[in-house]
Amino acid sequence: MVYIFFANINVFKNETDYASAYNQVNEIRRKKVDKNKNQLDKQRSLLAGYLLKYAIIKRGIDYDTCEFVVDESGYEHVLNRDDLFFSLSHAGDVCVCAFADAVVGVDVECSSRFENMNKERISKRIMSSEELFIYDSYNSDNRIAFLSKLWTRKEAFSKVCKKGLSMDFKKIDTLDECKFRTFSVYNDYWISVSSAKKIDDDSLKIFDVTADLEAYNA
Repeated sequence: MVYIFFANINVFKNETDYASAYNQVNEIRRKKVDKNKNQLDKQRSLLAGYLLKYAIIKRGIDYDTCEFVVDESGYEHVLNRDDLFFSLSHAGDVCVCAFADAVVGVDVECSSRFENMNKERISKRIMSSEELFIYDSYNSDNRIAFLSKLWTRKEAFSKVCKKGLSMDFKKIDTLDECKFRTFSVYNDYWISVSSAKKIDDDSLKIFDVTADLEAYNA
């Protein structure tokens, strides 16, 4: 099973909410939060870690007994647990956590991010010839949606491979539907998940937990 938990940054309505969540996440996450200079970036990083804690507890696991470590690839995982895999991502006002029983990668992106960027240059840099053919067949609005969808799929898959942006995105086949599931939230955001195991509709559960986190952090 793959569980997707996502939330809006509005979970932190004030400094008290932020401080409460900060004190509840693991030390690795707090260090990641502290590395950010911009307060909004701090909030995004914190919410991603807070979502992870929520997801672990929801799956009936004691968060405080989990030993979080960072591997040589720079990816965070829980030590000595081969049944607990997760991936985190954030963009704009949205954070997401994918939680699974196999290696998993998730990515979220805001479509409006691409509106003022050189979409043609980006598409040629990351898309295969088949993907470019489909991209060129769309009108302007649909091109942005297609680009956002492909970008999140390629990012998610690169996290499964633990290569991140160092991976050649052109070589990632996002048209293989067995490798991905993609959906939109809040009108302007795309979320994609990929896993070492095949993901079908029955094995994917998606939850907007914004309201739950607000209550949980109260």
